[in-house]
Amino acid sequence: MPHRACVLSTTLAMLALTGAAAADGTHAIARHGNWLLVTAPDSGSDPTVAARMQQRVTVDFQDTPLDDAVAFLRTASGLTIVVAPGARVSAAPITLKVVDMSLSNVVEWIRQITKLHVGHVHGALFFSDQPIAGPSTIRLYDVSDLVMTTPDFPGPELAFTAGNGQKPGGGLFGPTPPASPTSSTPDEITDLIKKHVKPEVWGK
Repeated sequence: MPHRACVLSTTLAMLALTGAAAADGTHAIARHGNWLLVTAPDSGSDPTVAARMQQRVTVDFQDTPLDDAVAFLRTASGLTIVVAPGARVSAAPITLKVVDMSLSNVVEWIRQITKLHVGHVHGALFFSDQPIAGPSTIRLYDVSDLVMTTPDFPGPELAFTAGNGQKPGGGLFGPTPPASPTSSTPDEITDLIKKHVKPEVWGK
């Protein structure tokens, strides 16, 4: 597989892991040899919850209190949504108008507007004024194919004759300069993931 395609496949794998998790800085990557150990909040493996987060909704909130906005989302989605007492006090009124947007994106906009933390906890969508410390998922990714340098074996020397019985002349192709390694290191792959996959969530 070409090097760029390998990097892309690894990046997509990380996206699958982190796509629905809360952005509370609780993601981390460590490495052991050619293995990457990725820790991220458990975004909830219930397929029903995941499907409902992708359903389309239309909202028109004008200075709407958080409780009223959440009540609307409960009715529209059928999800269990829990709001921490401190979130009710601290959340700013919500002004948001969208048409046919996925519920996950609507929730993300509400999170941005209210400056709250949002996550999946015990089968419920949870709005909190404090960082959410839920269960974590750890996955291992073998990146050996990305960091292994493929040797460039020299081929036979090709030459041509003058056509008059004389000894062969110079090589048809000039000497090939030694190829410089193009593979990435595990640290470079880690930096690539942190830079391009939800850069705001990775622990320092």
